[in-house]
Amino acid sequence: MNEIVVGVDFSESAADAARFAHAFGRRLGLDKVLAVHVINHEELVLRRVVSGLDDHAELERLRVEVASWLEAATGSNVFEVHIGQGNASQVLSGVASERSASLLVVAQTGKGAFGKAVLGSTASRLAHRPPCPMIIKHPGSFDALDAPHMMAALDFSNPSRQAARQAAALSRTLGGRLHLLHVINLPSLVPTGGDAQLIPQTMAEHIGQATDWAREQLEELVVSEIESHGKLDVQLEISTGYPTQEIVHVAREEMVDLLVVGCSGRSAMADFLMGSVAMGVVKHMPCTLLLTPESKE
Repeated sequence: MNEIVVGVDFSESAADAARFAHAFGRRLGLDKVLAVHVINHEELVLRRVVSGLDDHAELERLRVEVASWLEAATGSNVFEVHIGQGNASQVLSGVASERSASLLVVAQTGKGAFGKAVLGSTASRLAHRPPCPMIIKHPGSFDALDAPHMMAALDFSNPSRQAARQAAALSRTLGGRLHLLHVINLPSLVPTGGDAQLIPQTMAEHIGQATDWAREQLEELVVSEIESHGKLDVQLEISTGYPTQEIVHVAREEMVDLLVVGCSGRSAMADFLMGSVAMGVVKHMPCTLLLTPESKE
């Protein structure tokens, strides 16, 4: 379905995410935006005590409030509003799945259920297993009408290759530059045993071999999976270090607008990008982040 789901509360960051979702969706040909506001049981009880209404009437009153707030905050009345009850991550994931959403958008910061969402356990659960491509909107993000500089982080697993293809497709549609980054995981190259005096030389040899292999893989990927759909200006980069730090550092230094990361609940990718590395990227993300789940096909 050509629909974007965006999580909203009454914060400015949520309004910013909604504005972004609407403008970004139009550029991608996604003409429907569903704004989801989550309320927990305690909040609903308090609202009922104040209003004297039953659950159904109070939830409808809240839906109208959210719709009015969205129109005032974004200057648009294109949003359909859904009120969900319970856990924010479960509600968002469930709605996105049920609606077969093309994209889920949440703000990096907020209040209430979504204040905890992206930096706490709710966002962690969503990030580990997003129901569809998911954007975490950075407050200093690029304008949705601009041509963004995009970067995809790869470990050459299937999910990361899929992320690179997604980034390339967006680059063609939006007109932005594309940057592909592979990080050689430094700890994995440290030799065990042997003569300690030879470690620097051995490390240098391992890094050289890993760099040559990674460059071959990147160049092959560009030819077979990216340029097969048309020429594209692609910048390749190989970095050595700790993946989380390097991804964040390169994204910041290169002034990346949209960082694209593939994710999966299984395989090596679960350890590389959707384990501690991805959570580190989510926590320290210097720009807007797009998480792409592994295709079920």
